[in-house]
Order: sequence, then C-alpha cells, then structure tokens
Amino acid sequence: MTRQRPGGAKKLTSLTLTSERGNITLPLLILVVAFMLFIGLVVDGSGKLQASERANQVAQSAARAAASSLTGEAIATGTLQLNAFQAQNVAQNYLTSEGLTGTVTVTGDTVTVTSRAEYNTIFLGIIGISTLYGDGRASAALIDG
Repeated sequence: MTRQRPGGAKKLTSLTLTSERGNITLPLLILVVAFMLFIGLVVDGSGKLQASERANQVAQSAARAAASSLTGEAIATGTLQLNAFQAQNVAQNYLTSEGLTGTVTVTGDTVTVTSRAEYNTIFLGIIGISTLYGDGRASAALIDG
C-alpha cells in the first residue's frame, strides 16, 4: 500500500516493507535439514565402515586362534588334526573378549568365524536409526607341510 505525496513521490508504508518477511525461512529450513542428513550419512556411514573393518579383523584373529587348537595326538603322531570342540570354544571366547557377537563353525580342518560389531549413530538418531551393524567373516585352515 502506497500513499501519494505532494509532488508525485510515493511513500512506502510499513505494510509494504514487511509483506514479504519470512519468505526465505522455509527454503532455508529445508536446506539445513538436508545438509544435516547429508552430514549424518557421511559421519555415520564411515562409522559403519569402521565397525565392518573391526568385525573382519576380529573374525580373522578368532579364526587364526581357533585353528591352532590341535588334538593331543598331533604331537604324538605328527599329523595335524583340529580339535573341533576346543576350536569353537577358543574362537567364541575371543569374540566375547572383544565385545562382539558371532558364530563359529568347524568343518574338517577349517574354522569359519562370523562376527558382528555395533556402531551407535551420532546424527542418524534424529530420524530413528540409533544403531548400525558391521559384519565380518573369516576362515582359517590347517596346512600340513
């Protein structure tokens, strides 16, 4: 709304000056939320990758430790044979000592370990994702030679 001044000049009233106030608020809010989600995906995504790497490393170490579980006859006869029960216990204890969960299977002279590491999210908790998991898998076998 404008008023005519004498001499033809127009005076702007406060209604004209404030009528577009807040027009940038909604797009800016959407941009900030999108940027926060992007940062969340980067930060928490790298956290999940680190959890996967840790799970793999622990699975490899547990499998190697379990593969050294030989039967008592190995020393007496000189033939390598895996003690399956002892190998499972060694690997499971290793996983537990590292604070991970997982499974251990022994097939012949091969030990296979799967593990799962947890990552508590920093940013993705905003949208309801509070935990991400990293999985690992490794096998170790006895080699005679």
